[in-house]
Amino acid sequence: MNLSGSGHSSSGSRERKNSIYENTEVDVIDDEDLADVDDDISLGNSVESGTGVVRVRIGGKEEEYIDDPIVEDIMGSADERLTKKTTFPAMRVAVCVIGVTLLLSIIIGASLNVKKIVEKKRIEGIIEDRTSAFEFDDRDEYVESIVDETAEVETIDAEWGENDTTFWENEIPLGNEDMFPLAIENYLADPRLQHFDSRYETPLFFQVPFVGGIFQSYMTACSKKVLASNHRLDGDDAMKIHLENDHSYVNVDLSTRQGIENAADQGLIESGLADVIVSNHLHFTTSTLLDSRHKGRLFTALRHPVDRAITEYHYVVSTSKDFYVKTMSLKEFVSSELTDKNWVTRFLINKRQVPLVQEDLQLAKEILRRRCLVGLHEKIELSINLFEQYFGWTAIKLRTSENFHDSCKHEIMMLEESRARDIYAHVKDIDAAVYEKVVKLNNFDMELYWYAHDLFEDQQSWFGSNS
Repeated sequence: MNLSGSGHSSSGSRERKNSIYENTEVDVIDDEDLADVDDDISLGNSVESGTGVVRVRIGGKEEEYIDDPIVEDIMGSADERLTKKTTFPAMRVAVCVIGVTLLLSIIIGASLNVKKIVEKKRIEGIIEDRTSAFEFDDRDEYVESIVDETAEVETIDAEWGENDTTFWENEIPLGNEDMFPLAIENYLADPRLQHFDSRYETPLFFQVPFVGGIFQSYMTACSKKVLASNHRLDGDDAMKIHLENDHSYVNVDLSTRQGIENAADQGLIESGLADVIVSNHLHFTTSTLLDSRHKGRLFTALRHPVDRAITEYHYVVSTSKDFYVKTMSLKEFVSSELTDKNWVTRFLINKRQVPLVQEDLQLAKEILRRRCLVGLHEKIELSINLFEQYFGWTAIKLRTSENFHDSCKHEIMMLEESRARDIYAHVKDIDAAVYEKVVKLNNFDMELYWYAHDLFEDQQSWFGSNS
């Protein structure tokens, strides 16, 4: 048999091998007799391919020879396969890790998006119900003290609710009856006198900042009432009605004591120009503009003190030109001198500067109970309906639209909801420390608000059953 050298050998190598193999019996090993190398690589024996293993018998002794080039090819192939064997699993692991990471990112991102959508819908639902994004479930902390106060009155039965008594009917005990202001007692009508007569009485809206704006908008835009408030023309002192954005106002300013005196001197009430008078100076307005012959019918709208503080903060930082104020956080604002402190209680009893005591809170409650129709910002539509029913403000219908009144109310509600979204987008959720700070600064207003909340419920029921 003629043995050909490996295709990888040099010519010198072939010559040396030929000299060795002369007169030698050579046996070429077939494929099936090859041993596996490294358990993975099988050797071939094709002479034409230049690979082979030979067994050589020299002088009766049989030995095996494998060409070095063949070994190099075999080991190189083995190394290559081993490298692929270790590289491919590593690549697969890396791909799997990347894939899992991407999948987790997608899942987490989708989860966060779902949470955002759910949270947005939750906030939208709150805003639609309350025209505010914030809820404060702290009523139970104040109800017990309110019930205890009403139970102290001798004319009330031992248990709350017995004989169909209500908060509205239960007198708030005062340390001294002389505490009740004479002008409030004599010049404002008892709200339970349902027969309102505009010839002898004028509605007086006690304007609480960051609460009453939407109610004024309703009165002027939807019920087409002429308001005497703070819309005075510059450089014009004439007592007359003028238009602002198609809303009617008397040319006076009842936001200041000087403005109230000027309106009284010009005979605002006697002129009959105003359908409603609006002021935050309850006592001075009542004593200066009204009397026993022409009384006022007091009504107002209140708001949860923390919610009102948030709205006040948003308004101040949004409108201020002072860089320090514009960049204030809510926490900084409620700790500053810019925030109100028990505003409603102070203005109801006309005690602006000196410290408040428990008797002051009692008086504020009793003024609301005896002389005020109460609305709530968190229940705007129900409050508007109550005011309409009480004052007999019928729906205004234009020739072009039979549903103008309802459409108008819907529009101003949408504007208030839009404002609530803007406030929430700026403020987001408030933490416990800020909440506690506002509550502490408005401890009397907190209790007064929840008392007014119960009055509102009672007044709705009372007018519903007596209409």
